[in-house]
Amino acid sequence: MRRFSVGILFAATLAGIVPTPVSAQLQPRKAEVRGSLEYFVARNRLTLGGGPTELDGVGGRILWPLTAVTGTDALPLASRIAVGGYVVHTPRDAEEMEMWHYGMQADLLVPVVPAESRIDPLLSLGVGAVRVDEPTRIPVPAQHLTVIGAPGKLPALRTERTHTDLSLVPGVGARLRLLPGVDFRSDLRMVIDFRDRTRRNLEMSGGISIPT
Repeated sequence: MRRFSVGILFAATLAGIVPTPVSAQLQPRKAEVRGSLEYFVARNRLTLGGGPTELDGVGGRILWPLTAVTGTDALPLASRIAVGGYVVHTPRDAEEMEMWHYGMQADLLVPVVPAESRIDPLLSLGVGAVRVDEPTRIPVPAQHLTVIGAPGKLPALRTERTHTDLSLVPGVGARLRLLPGVDFRSDLRMVIDFRDRTRRNLEMSGGISIPT
C-alpha cells in the first residue's frame, strides 16, 4: 500500500514538472467543475485513547456538477460546485482495527489560477459517518480463574467493539491534469467524528480522477 501511494504521488509530481505542449492536447478551460469518478489511496492519522494510530486504506468518490443535479445554473457559484458521495475503507491492521468512512461531499472549484493552468484548487465539505471496529480486552475477575497465574498477568477476554458516529469533513485539495481524460487528485481532510475517544483524524489521500 505504501509503495503504491508513493508511486502515484511521484508520477503525478513528475507529470506536473515535465512540460508538455499545451496546444497539442490541453486547451484552456472555463472555471467550472466536471463530473468525475475517482479512486484513491488514503492514510488516516488518528489520536485514540491509547495514542496516535495510522491506518492505510482505499476509497472511491463519484461527483456530479450541481448544475446537472438541479437542472439550473441560476444559483450563485453553481457552475463551480460538484456534489456526490464517497466511501473509504481501511482494512484490519496489525492491531486488528478496521474503519469505514462514508457520506456525501460537495466540492468548490477555486479559480485562483489562470485557465491555462493544469492545476485546479478545490475546497470540500463532507457529511457522513465513521464506523470503527476495534478489539478490546476485558480482564477476567480473579474469583473466576481456575488457575492462578503470576501476579499482574491475569488473563483477559478479547471482544470486538463497534461504534458508528456522525462526521463532518472539511478539506482542501487540488486536481492535476495528467492526460486528456485522466487527472490526479490529492486531498487533505480533517474527519471530525464527534467521538470522545477520537480527538483528531487527519486523512491524506491521492489517486486518479476520471472525468465523466
